[in-house]
Amino acid sequence: MNTFERQHGGSGIKTAVILFLMAFCFGPVTLQGASYTIFNMQDFSSQELRMQAFTLNDDSELEIDIIGARHKDSDQMYALGWILDSETREVVWSMSEEATRRLEDDRKLRRYNGTMYLDEGDYEAYYFAGNPLQMLTGFRLKGDIEGLGDLLGIMGDALDDEFSKDGTIYYKQMKKFKFQLSSEDRDFIVRGDAPPVLPDQVISLVRPRNLSDERAGFTVTAPTDVKLYAIGEYSENNDVFMDGAKIINARTRQKVWAMERWNTDWSGGAFKNRCFLDEINLQPGDYIVNYWTDESHTFDDWNSIPPYDPFFYGITISAASPRYADRVKPSDIDERKKTIVQITKVTDDVNLARDFKLKRDMRVNVYAIGEGRKGYMYDYGWIKNADNDETVWIMREDQTDHAGGAAKNRVYDGILELKSGNYTLRYKTDGSHSYGSWNAAQPSDSRNYGITLYAYEEDFSPDLVEVGQLKSLGGPRETQTTYEFRFHVPPAPDPQQIRELVEQQKEITRIYMEQLSDLRREMRESPNDLETVEELKRDIEELKKEYEEDMKELTHEFDREQIEFENKELENQMRLLQKELESLDHKNFIEVQPSSESSDFIVRIGGVGNNANLKTTFKLDQPTRVRIHALGEGVNGRMYDYGWITDKKSGNVIWEMTYMKTQHAGGAVKNRLFDGVIMLDKGTYEVYYVSDDSHSYAEWNDYAPPNPTNWGISLKFEK
Repeated sequence: MNTFERQHGGSGIKTAVILFLMAFCFGPVTLQGASYTIFNMQDFSSQELRMQAFTLNDDSELEIDIIGARHKDSDQMYALGWILDSETREVVWSMSEEATRRLEDDRKLRRYNGTMYLDEGDYEAYYFAGNPLQMLTGFRLKGDIEGLGDLLGIMGDALDDEFSKDGTIYYKQMKKFKFQLSSEDRDFIVRGDAPPVLPDQVISLVRPRNLSDERAGFTVTAPTDVKLYAIGEYSENNDVFMDGAKIINARTRQKVWAMERWNTDWSGGAFKNRCFLDEINLQPGDYIVNYWTDESHTFDDWNSIPPYDPFFYGITISAASPRYADRVKPSDIDERKKTIVQITKVTDDVNLARDFKLKRDMRVNVYAIGEGRKGYMYDYGWIKNADNDETVWIMREDQTDHAGGAAKNRVYDGILELKSGNYTLRYKTDGSHSYGSWNAAQPSDSRNYGITLYAYEEDFSPDLVEVGQLKSLGGPRETQTTYEFRFHVPPAPDPQQIRELVEQQKEITRIYMEQLSDLRREMRESPNDLETVEELKRDIEELKKEYEEDMKELTHEFDREQIEFENKELENQMRLLQKELESLDHKNFIEVQPSSESSDFIVRIGGVGNNANLKTTFKLDQPTRVRIHALGEGVNGRMYDYGWITDKKSGNVIWEMTYMKTQHAGGAVKNRLFDGVIMLDKGTYEVYYVSDDSHSYAEWNDYAPPNPTNWGISLKFEK
């Protein structure tokens, strides 16, 4: 009889049976100090953020086993885990603060295995499987010192030999990422991965996507304190929030609160992550809360480590205490419903005017977005009295607020009293940084770049105004686009001059590539809006004309230096975009039905052939983790067969199959695969898949991928 049998007075066989039944019913059991797994996160996809909520019914000693990764020559982690207190939203444990040890087989992988004590309560555990390669492609420096540090760390990894082979080493590394939490007692509850909700919350604008400008109205019925929880992205050098929030009085348009450097704290992760968690007092009235983002570092598209409370990235407003709950209510204030006159989507080098007549005295809301810095406006609007030519209002830099994106993006949002009579709305831009031609981060509400007058009165009727046609007043800089470079080429070939010309070519290519990218994004946001498609067709024609003019001078200089000039990549991209636009109308996007093959599938578009334009629609009744499996064609950083997802209500692109989000799928090098998980909020979505005229299912011009029938895109519920 062995020691265990003597102590427990039974046979080894009986004990084995009992232990087997316990393990079958209750999970893993060990003979000495029984250990129960609360969760075990593994099998991550690139850039995946995963959460697991749990409750401890008593004070507990827990064992943590976690493997992450940190940047080369840096203490900064790019794959790590942490635990939050669900009630206070404070971090109770973080891998970045522990003494991790290096794994023997990889110099970047780090492991922590130890114990910790947590009080009784509700908690959330998070793990972010960051990918330095993907972070680099989505990175915008924005001038801040902390951002520079992040970038240097990321570049150190991206340039490392380990990560130079199409990310192969990283994907092997990622397979070892894990986060396991265990308890000696079974006194816990696993609550799942549903996004957390704050008690008594009234407004929640959270988990925004890139280039968002979200607004919501609420009403305060009595003086009260409200709790604000806002997380955003701050640029130290520009002293502005690239992703931020503010609250204005809906009637006076005065700002009553905003995220500032001085009233926010670091929110974990990258240094640029900042949060506001406090109470403010509001008087009775109607209010608008606004949250904006720039083109990077938002939920499910992080270019650095996310904040430690990522599901609340955005702003949430709640009553300060339950007794105030009935004093703060959501409202359907539509601040942008009654447009009197507008000049928007204004481009470079224009001087525009629009006449309008008011048939009675009115209070109007002036909403103008432009470019300005250091007391001077470069793109701005104004209003003139057409009867006496007097300026009744002009956009001044010191009266504007940050409009999101670059610090020079400025917005004026105020009330103006206008007498009945004739007026002219004016707007003027210089030669750079305007709609469709940004040279820095664009404003969050870029579609309204220009000036708009909204009616303030509730009884406004369109019959009370007369509006004329938009007019261009011309001018020396309104007729053609010019650039700052000038050529002074000596008669004999000059190697230095040749280098400068090549650099000029690269710069022009970069500028036009950015404009093409903006046009393509706008196309994907409104693929079924024929009016928008027609406008985009005109835009691409104008872009081609500008390009041809710019190329004439540059080509002439190349000829003088007796060197060959070509810009095939840019010209090819122009042709591709024009071809896409020509194929975009209601009949070209074929509606396909959501898959009924299995309850696991939400959408399945497979076996896609050449020249396809497919879409389908699906609806989610609650926030859901969704696994995307997309197979397509990509070469030299660009995709030719690919898919994307849009929010049907807003038209915003939620997810897109870009080259750097994918990995080699097997077969030909250009076969690309994305297999990852994203979080989608409650709502209705559209899934699109397009292909070009070659290399698709059953029409391969190179080696097919291992699972060719999956050429397309599918979405499944992630269990």
